[in-house]
Amino acid sequence: MTPAEVVTICQTAFRQAADSVLERYKAALAQQGLSDSEKSKRLGAYSIQIEAWFKRSVDAVKRKFPVH
Repeated sequence: MTPAEVVTICQTAFRQAADSVLERYKAALAQQGLSDSEKSKRLGAYSIQIEAWFKRSVDAVKRKFPVH
């Protein structure tokens, strides 16, 4: 397996994990009885955190498996 393939596989897996976590968080927010504006604010903040995690994770894989 080439480094590029490893990076692609990891990106796909990390994206699926991030999407799954966000969906579960949306469901948890829905059960809390919050206002729509509060849900939106919390989801926006959490989405930023998840995207930062995704980027850090992909960057770590790229450092370990450099693609030239």
